[in-house]
Amino acid sequence: MGGPLSRLLADLIIEHKIEAEIQRHPRWGKIWDWVRLIDDTLSVWESEEVFKEFFQFINTLHPHIQWTNETETDNKIAIFDIQIIRSESGYATTVYRKAAASDRYIHYTSAQAWKEKAAAIRTLKARAIEYCSDQTLLANELSHLLKVFIENGYPENTVWRMLYQENQDKTKEKEEFNLDKSSNLFIPYHPRAKRLINILKTKFSIPTIYNVERTQTLGDIFL
Repeated sequence: MGGPLSRLLADLIIEHKIEAEIQRHPRWGKIWDWVRLIDDTLSVWESEEVFKEFFQFINTLHPHIQWTNETETDNKIAIFDIQIIRSESGYATTVYRKAAASDRYIHYTSAQAWKEKAAAIRTLKARAIEYCSDQTLLANELSHLLKVFIENGYPENTVWRMLYQENQDKTKEKEEFNLDKSSNLFIPYHPRAKRLINILKTKFSIPTIYNVERTQTLGDIFL
């Protein structure tokens, strides 16, 4: 465990010693299917009885590999750090936390650079956006993250802005700064031009976009 070849060896053993045997089996090879990451798998079966028969079978394939299983409880099952929720209309997903999760992250008073603390918030926010399949589940997850980071010493306004306001600002900017050159002002970036750019944006409603391409200079003209 922990060695650089561990994942490769685990994949090779399971692929050639387990999955190959299942595929060759006259019964299970026709109905077996799972999603696997190393030795974690997710599969759906028509009944619990059929699954138990299959489970007994795979535990006979290799003397040193014995599988364990978890089944759906209250229409919920977790795989990796994703919780799958089954309903009459289909499936929903959200972030999964183990019961023993401490919700302790890098503390605000820790002697670490702010970018590392901010990265902790933004990383968990990105995971929530990626995993939560609807707005209600996303709202619940973001609310949980707000509470967690406040408990880890972060200012409430800062955390709230990073979890909620940043997305709104980016969406607004995308809508406002479209690539239509007839309605936007394209200029080269210069740190001392920020005040002018803010005036153009707020006072005259002129969206300004930094042109990342090299602009023509006097030297180019005279050469």
